[in-house]
Amino acid sequence: MKRWQIAARILMLAVICGLAGCGEKHKAEAKDYYALVQKQEKFGYIDGTGKKVIDFLYEDAGNFSENGLAYVLKDGKYGYISTDGEMVIAPQFDRSYGFSHGYAVIEEQGKFGAIDTQGNVVIEPKYEGIFTFGENGLAVYQKGDKYGYLSKEGEEVIPARYTMAKAFTKEGLAVVMEGEYFGMIREDGSEAVPVEYQYLDDLGENGLALAQKDNKWGYIDKDGRTVIDFIYDGASSFSENGLAAVFTGGKYGYIDKNGKKVIPFEYTNAGKFADAGDGNFLAAVCLEDRYGYINEKGEKVVPIRYGYVSDFSKNGLAAVSSDMGWGYVNQKGEEIGSFTYQYASAFGESGLAIVEAEGAYGCMNSEGEIVVEPEYENIGTFVKVK
Repeated sequence: MKRWQIAARILMLAVICGLAGCGEKHKAEAKDYYALVQKQEKFGYIDGTGKKVIDFLYEDAGNFSENGLAYVLKDGKYGYISTDGEMVIAPQFDRSYGFSHGYAVIEEQGKFGAIDTQGNVVIEPKYEGIFTFGENGLAVYQKGDKYGYLSKEGEEVIPARYTMAKAFTKEGLAVVMEGEYFGMIREDGSEAVPVEYQYLDDLGENGLALAQKDNKWGYIDKDGRTVIDFIYDGASSFSENGLAAVFTGGKYGYIDKNGKKVIPFEYTNAGKFADAGDGNFLAAVCLEDRYGYINEKGEKVVPIRYGYVSDFSKNGLAAVSSDMGWGYVNQKGEEIGSFTYQYASAFGESGLAIVEAEGAYGCMNSEGEIVVEPEYENIGTFVKVK
């Protein structure tokens, strides 16, 4: 299977912009985004207006990274191209991956190393695995069946002794696993949170991490102090609006950062709250096998009658499926347009959504205009390159 992000399968349908000159603005912005596309088993790139910007020359390819480079497979070897299609790092690697914080992982004869943006090998390919470099310049590496942390110069700054390790976050902490239990370490390898949890997530924006202990779920802070007691049978991390879905007594409800119940436990499933624009946050909830949406007060704003749903996008639309196919609803629960597509993606940062019609993929903008005709075998995520 090709290694690139294929957009999630949900729908986008027509919405009227209602603002003079809106179409031209979106068209101009759309040129700043490139997406990887596949046609007749070859890969190339289009921009957000549907214009082909890089020919279909490659056997495999990836999205453009923040430095404007993308990996491509040409004549059996991987190299990197720029946004104008120039091969800036010659095809020479068995496998290669996207750049992150100035470095990319490469693979040679089953071993992993890393290169810089000039294509210089900075870490020799000798590891069983190297994973994305974090903001602090450290990457998780694998030696045998254990994991540790490498610097960008290749120094093993934290020895490979963990059964699992995640990247360091902006707080300077990383979740690790020893044996069957999770904890957190600091960048010097010292223990920040004891290794005693059955599960442990990264810290959220509110400074709390979801954790499991003694088969119950709760929340801890960066020092391992219990902030919300371990009393739940299931839980999710906190959403941007400070609410989290938790499960107890066979039902889901929502709590705030103090552990106070704010939405009753009455749902068979519950998602995270998503920013629907205009300061509104909505969450998908399920009763039996049907989905709808609630607001932060617990009010049902979209009827619970759909088979599958997406999170709301910031343009105030969410994709939902009915017996007829996929369609769109707004924050008032009004269905927008007809439910005719097989699948489609939610809106991305580019303002575009990917739709599937008769087995081929194309794109729509938020005004309901088809800007990329459904003619591709696959379309990847649109990434801003300018």
